[in-house]
Amino acid sequence: MKENILLTNYKDLSYEELKKVPVEELARIAHEALHNWDKLNQKLNQDSTNSNKAPSTDSPETKAKRKAEEKTAPPKNRTRKQGAQLGHKAVTRPLLQLCDGDVVVNCTPQNCAHCNESLAGSNDPEPYRQQQYDVEIIRRITEYRKHKIVCPCCGETTEGTLPEEANKSAYSPNVAVLVVTLTGLFQMSRRMTKLFIENIMGVPISVGSISNLEREITDAAAPVIEEIEMKAQSAPHGNVDETGFGMKNGRQGWLWVLVTTHAVLFRLYL
Repeated sequence: MKENILLTNYKDLSYEELKKVPVEELARIAHEALHNWDKLNQKLNQDSTNSNKAPSTDSPETKAKRKAEEKTAPPKNRTRKQGAQLGHKAVTRPLLQLCDGDVVVNCTPQNCAHCNESLAGSNDPEPYRQQQYDVEIIRRITEYRKHKIVCPCCGETTEGTLPEEANKSAYSPNVAVLVVTLTGLFQMSRRMTKLFIENIMGVPISVGSISNLEREITDAAAPVIEEIEMKAQSAPHGNVDETGFGMKNGRQGWLWVLVTTHAVLFRLYL
């Protein structure tokens, strides 16, 4: 701070007055001025490539220069071959435990490959195992048939009663969970979700039905959400943050989060 004050004072001196300043003092002032000049130049020339600044802070000139250099730069010489490198630990898929419905194919040799002797009855206690995964898409329909039976004694007709679950929805809880997983977790549109369920699962469904299933799951999860909200708001300490995002209709959306030791609460405002 003292040196900066001295430098400020010296700049107000005239040429004749500076000639009277000792050479050692002028050399010190010049050295400090050059050092500060270099620091200012370095600060002015900082961008996202040579500092911790974000790329979005770069000037248009810097971005254009970097793009031009990337286009004209020669291709980098590959210093190592593609694929796993020497000493790299191999990553293998684990063998899954077999369940009911899984298939085992025993590849047992019938004759010796050297002398052609029969190997019937021989057994390998620890065969090499290789698994191939498969997914089976099964559409299961539960059809409720309500019958009307005429009594052979009095001639009156008695109608059967449908169980309670038959009157709730045309779609089972499994379909509802699949719908909200696709539209919520995987951010698929309702129309893409409709195409997936109809073409892959073989279940006819409309966009309106998808919205209804989303509403059903939301209502069913209300008690759990309320419990999370109570735990989060009653916590002695918590961290709050928000992030904004634009929507297709031009409106501003907000996502709030409250993080505590035992619960995390999200609030979406559209």
